[in-house]
Amino acid sequence: MVVVLRGEIKPQTPEFPRRSGEFIPPFGETDADGLAVAVVLTLEFAEIANVRVRLDHVASLIVNANHCIMGTAEKREMLHATRRKQAI
Repeated sequence: MVVVLRGEIKPQTPEFPRRSGEFIPPFGETDADGLAVAVVLTLEFAEIANVRVRLDHVASLIVNANHCIMGTAEKREMLHATRRKQAI
């Protein structure tokens, strides 16, 4: 596991509690099965990252998504209106 703090890269040896049925591979082992177990165990202790996004970017995505939904609804309404006129 590698921890990045303010641009510095510091390798760390993960310490996990030993539970029955868990296998923790020795440090530096390259076995794919051991790696998969290590990843699963690491995910158990994962934290949610703090992500900062400008609000105008988020708002534009919401507006664009709403515009697409409204555009589809308007097209659907025009299609139904045309079919109603043809039925009469």
